[in-house]
Amino acid sequence: MAKSKASHNGNGRLEDALRSMLQARASLLQTQAAFQAEMAAFGHRMDDFARRMDEHARRMDDSERITAERFRRIEVILLDHSRVLERLPEAVREKIGFKPPQ
Repeated sequence: MAKSKASHNGNGRLEDALRSMLQARASLLQTQAAFQAEMAAFGHRMDDFARRMDEHARRMDDSERITAERFRRIEVILLDHSRVLERLPEAVREKIGFKPPQ
């Protein structure tokens, strides 16, 4: 009988160990599933952040392009005004009939 109790006692410890192992495995699987869900949510947040950054960069590019176009138009206007101003003294002389001495 002593042998029977010892082997039964050994089986009991083995069953306890198996139960503990199965509980630990179930806990590990739950933790792993929670981690994977967190990683998926993090991935979605990163995708959203990247999309917003791309949109911001596109708006900045558009803004820079528009600003560059405005400066080009202003430059054309200033060059035209400079030509008009360079010709102004002669135009005024002609208008008032001034003739330089010969």
